[in-house]
Amino acid sequence: MKNKKLSIIMNCYNGDRYLYRALQSLINQTYKNWELIFWDNNSLDNSRNILLSFKDKRFKYFFEKNKRKLYHSRYNALKKAKGEYIAFLDVDDWWSNNKIKQQINFMEKLNSNVSYTNFYIYNETKKKAYLQYKKKLPHGKVTNQLLKTYKVGLPTIMVKNKFLKKKKILFSKLYHVIGDFDLIMRLSILTDIHCLQIPLAYYRWHPENMSSKQELLRIKELKQWKKKNFTKFLKYENFRYFNQNLIYSDLLQKIKNKNKLNIKKFFKVRPSLTLKLFFHFLFPTVLKNKILIR
Repeated sequence: MKNKKLSIIMNCYNGDRYLYRALQSLINQTYKNWELIFWDNNSLDNSRNILLSFKDKRFKYFFEKNKRKLYHSRYNALKKAKGEYIAFLDVDDWWSNNKIKQQINFMEKLNSNVSYTNFYIYNETKKKAYLQYKKKLPHGKVTNQLLKTYKVGLPTIMVKNKFLKKKKILFSKLYHVIGDFDLIMRLSILTDIHCLQIPLAYYRWHPENMSSKQELLRIKELKQWKKKNFTKFLKYENFRYFNQNLIYSDLLQKIKNKNKLNIKKFFKVRPSLTLKLFFHFLFPTVLKNKILIR
């Protein structure tokens, strides 16, 4: 098999706290034919110096003079990719040493355009890693399944560059939080998305990436996404399920932040979520910073 080149997109804004481990996980890869597109979104910290300290010719540094939304920067970085495959790694996260080799072999075997894997959640506070998904993940025609429960982690995604160019698909510049969700959902309509079920990446959980501010922005962007993509996804059975989850998340944040509520909306979701909403409304002190839709 030809040793095909992989372009790795890494966007950074003041990411020096965890950056070294992310970069070292690339150096440690058993697969060596890759390039790193390191897109510095106007950082003010030591990120650039950490990157350059590796002195690796595969590291390509780009500096954004004007700070932009994350997925606007990802859009710009993606256009610089020269590899036959493209993958994504954030400065907080890292890969298993054999990640690239196993995933490219998997995609070559299936002639896959898009793939993802299982992954670990690393709890920065507890210093422990947990397998994110214990049950089999969606594989193949996954649009309807992902509308119900989105399970694709950004650091696990790998796509064929040629396919993206052929379909003229890039990240949307509109988003700061949900751009990978938007990309995968649009791709899922066009092609099978294959899952390598083993965990090959680590997503670092820390208080900053699960803040209330981030959750409010996620909800705002999902509302925009629903409005923009309504006609594309309405035919899928679980679009209704997706919409109910979004209403639930919005109401839960309003309860948490003690905002004005429309109680009638409590009944626009399935009964199990309605009960949860009334519980949190009556007992608001049980709300925690991390809110998961189940």
